[in-house]
Amino acid sequence: MKDAELTRSRGRAPGRPRDLTVEAKVRAAVVAELSEVGVSGFSVNSVSARSGVAKRTIASRWADREALITDGLSSLSARLTPPRTGRLDTDLISLAEEIIKFAAEPRRAILARCAAELEIYPQYYARFRRDSFDRCMAAVEDVLVDARGRG
Repeated sequence: MKDAELTRSRGRAPGRPRDLTVEAKVRAAVVAELSEVGVSGFSVNSVSARSGVAKRTIASRWADREALITDGLSSLSARLTPPRTGRLDTDLISLAEEIIKFAAEPRRAILARCAAELEIYPQYYARFRRDSFDRCMAAVEDVLVDARGRG
């Protein structure tokens, strides 16, 4: 049996195993790059240097610069779960504390950069706003609707 056949028979693809930390390293570097220089100054070369990941590896996982930026912004998406304590005031305070933590850096810097570059790159601002801040407001709305349903 040849090496490639032996490898496949063991349930693993031929070649070096895929490094599962690469995506996280690259996303962190994309976020840092966007918070410091925005979309206008964004550079795949800089992301490669920041992350310690080869440019060729980045190119094999993200189709282009836009896909890389979009994925980096999506990694900042709000993932808030509305509390269900049964008390509106407690739910709102708890949610407000989570939103304050969420709205800290690097999101604040990226929001400022996106706002400054809104006319040039409206698609990025719209996506960032939807995935980040609109989801926070949806969580607040959910708490209010829940409280209204309780009377």
